[in-house]
Amino acid sequence: MKRIVLAGEAYSRNLGDQAIHACLKWLLEGSQPGLEVVSQDISGRQSGFATTPKRGIYQVIRQVPGSQWLQPILNQLRFKLSRARHTHTWSATLAGAQALVIGGGQLLMDNALDFPLKVGSLAGLAERMHIPVYFSACGVGGHWSRQAKRLFEANLRGALDISLRDGLSARRLEQHLPGIACSVSADPAILAGEVFGWQPRQTNSGVIGLGVMDRQDANSQLPEGGRFTHRDWMELWSSVVTALSQIGFEMRLFSTGSSQDEAFLDELFASAREVHINGVERVVTHVEVTNLLETLSGCQVVVGTRLHASILANAIGIPSVGLTWDEKVKAYYQEAGLESRCLDIAGLLPGDLAQLCSQVGGEGFPPAVLGRLKDNARRNAIRF
Repeated sequence: MKRIVLAGEAYSRNLGDQAIHACLKWLLEGSQPGLEVVSQDISGRQSGFATTPKRGIYQVIRQVPGSQWLQPILNQLRFKLSRARHTHTWSATLAGAQALVIGGGQLLMDNALDFPLKVGSLAGLAERMHIPVYFSACGVGGHWSRQAKRLFEANLRGALDISLRDGLSARRLEQHLPGIACSVSADPAILAGEVFGWQPRQTNSGVIGLGVMDRQDANSQLPEGGRFTHRDWMELWSSVVTALSQIGFEMRLFSTGSSQDEAFLDELFASAREVHINGVERVVTHVEVTNLLETLSGCQVVVGTRLHASILANAIGIPSVGLTWDEKVKAYYQEAGLESRCLDIAGLLPGDLAQLCSQVGGEGFPPAVLGRLKDNARRNAIRF
């Protein structure tokens, strides 16, 4: 029996990361008989879903305006303190493996050196153990610091194969590290319907799933002059809820699991109740991927700010409207050929969003597009 290790954000609070990992594991396991796929979370989580997130010094400092320069230093310190534990765990998992697959999600990004340190160290350990390394279905961030580039470069140039989840990532990798060969596939989570046992469907339920997020991640991708204050962000989303209710939709407010997103979700729901907007429900979706799929399956259309709110809805045949705060969201809709179903969150007019939701909810999600995306995702099934 061949044994490979699949590494990623396997046990993240983010349900998108959980779905990616589960779908990529399913795809690899089904690619050839007798293949054992062992999960490894690159952030050191052991298993399951942590319902109570830790709130350490990093999370506190992240809230402080102007603290971005300090975050890479804190991440380096945190990784240095935990490196021996990570290395011990990784070594035990990699022992006897025929390959290491680093797969799924926006892993090739410089998030204050967090992923570069983890991915670089894990891939470097595998190479020292003479275990071939593959990168599968990864997204690539737009900016890499000099140190992040150094950490990623050695591993990427030594990888046996690299697939990226969209054309945007391929263009970015060429800019960061010219000459590295890669292929473009699709996000594995588009296979979630098959993996989790949900048949594609369409519904005229009159319900909109409104997937929200906290403003911090959005602000990190927006130009300085276009960033939202807390008041601006709350006013925008309150206006969105009002506009959608005025055209007759009921709403299911949800998040994909981030503790910050959950906190904002509570605040938005409380605001909707204070002004007596009817037909608005706050849904708990952040425990399991299946909880989220159940909510999405009852919607006529889904509004997604987090990328995987859109992808998971589409995976089970539910149409979506994307709100772009990050180029990766726009890239997904471009790859699907549905750019018109995506609006920029900066300068968003709630009335335009409501009108687009009415249109998209009547059209459904094209089965031909879903089939093409699934076919592209299956390219992530590496042959060992």
